[in-house]
Amino acid sequence: MRLDALTSAGQFAYSAFGYIAATRHNGDRSACARAARYEQQAELSPTPLPPQPAPRVTITAEPAPQPDQSSWQPVDLGRILSGEHKPTAPDLLERADGQMLLYAGKINSLFGESGSGKTWVALLACAQAIWAGHGAVFVDLEDSPASVAERMMLLGVTRDELRTRFAYIRPSDPSAHGSTDELAHVETAIAAVGATVVVIDSLGEAMSLDAVKPNEDDAVAYWHLRVARRLAALGPAIILLDHIVKNRDAPELFAIGSQRKRAAIDGHAMRVDVLEPFSRDKGGKLKLTSAKDRHGTFSRGQVVGEMTFHTSPNGLDVNLVAPVGRDENGAVFRPTALMERISRWLEDHHGAWSQNEIERAVSGKGSAKRSALQVLTDEGYVTQEQAQRGHQYRSATPYREALDTPETGDPTGTASHRVPPRPTASRDAVPTPENDRVPRVPAPRIAGTRDAVVGQEQPQTQPDRVPRDEVIF
Repeated sequence: MRLDALTSAGQFAYSAFGYIAATRHNGDRSACARAARYEQQAELSPTPLPPQPAPRVTITAEPAPQPDQSSWQPVDLGRILSGEHKPTAPDLLERADGQMLLYAGKINSLFGESGSGKTWVALLACAQAIWAGHGAVFVDLEDSPASVAERMMLLGVTRDELRTRFAYIRPSDPSAHGSTDELAHVETAIAAVGATVVVIDSLGEAMSLDAVKPNEDDAVAYWHLRVARRLAALGPAIILLDHIVKNRDAPELFAIGSQRKRAAIDGHAMRVDVLEPFSRDKGGKLKLTSAKDRHGTFSRGQVVGEMTFHTSPNGLDVNLVAPVGRDENGAVFRPTALMERISRWLEDHHGAWSQNEIERAVSGKGSAKRSALQVLTDEGYVTQEQAQRGHQYRSATPYREALDTPETGDPTGTASHRVPPRPTASRDAVPTPENDRVPRVPAPRIAGTRDAVVGQEQPQTQPDRVPRDEVIF
């Protein structure tokens, strides 16, 4: 439905949402979305709600022009020059160390080969938004409602959270045709669930629906302006999923199609690659590489995160962590001295500790300590537990640098970059004072759900094989 507004400059056509934003909120679509969400909650709540809270995410999108104001008029820089403006920083898709990777109110991108895990990364961003008390919208042109809902539940999102804070849209019509503005439905969904994340999976299919060819510069640029930037103006982070060129000689940090796709990114574009192929039995691992960061938080070509998947009887344990250091051959860098230092500290200090607490207590360079803790966790010497915010760590089995020997035939004679061959001792073997040099085998790491109570270990069994219908890759 569209409404007409008569102004001094002429007659303008609006969607119902756009009309309310223009007439009640001075053109601020973000404020209109927040107000609509608050009014809906107030109607459904049996008791009066407190005053509308300020959003957790900093909205950086510029206000929409007024109907009688040209977008070509000079922009008032008074607020920016007064010192009130804060530099733009990423505020969504959080790593275990607290670093954010995506920008709210901006167009972000995840691209990679088919099956590289792009959708999993986007769904994790949706899940984190929901756990933070907000919502997410998923515009799906490639999958199905059942598949997306199942993946979200595997991540730990509850059915009630999906009902109230997640909007799934499966379009089969162009976003605009004739006088019909289909994007108004997406705007309404953003307001209804209080979305801080909007995913479009995938960009190629969405443009194809609007008869836009991916190599036509003008059409691609206009599509981003008309669709992606319009939705970003409401405040959420827009995540466009895209594919890469199949030609091996093509640039590695470019998505397929027109360069206007890259130019339209005013947030963070990341390439997604598989480090360990996905398996229903043992999960997998992928990495995120920065291709473009408009605001300079990350440099081009920088690996900004590694995402690990572990299957368990409880579902799927997914962790997004800081990248582990690797040498030029891709082998994991092993800071063995720091690994032993952290292991000994955790052995002496019982209980679960946050990464920041460990880094403050153990001497050494911060980045190297983070790498050491990650290697200890990956190899089972340290267990990782979901906390109210982030993760906490506790000692599982002592690590000793003296036992971390290089593989036979290693010409370097050092253990720094080598993973020792797995010992053949029992998985239940625990080093004792009488035999402290017995090689240990880390017990399988069974991570709990995001609602697990910190400090309480729950005895669980490890099945020989995860049922085929439990995990979708």
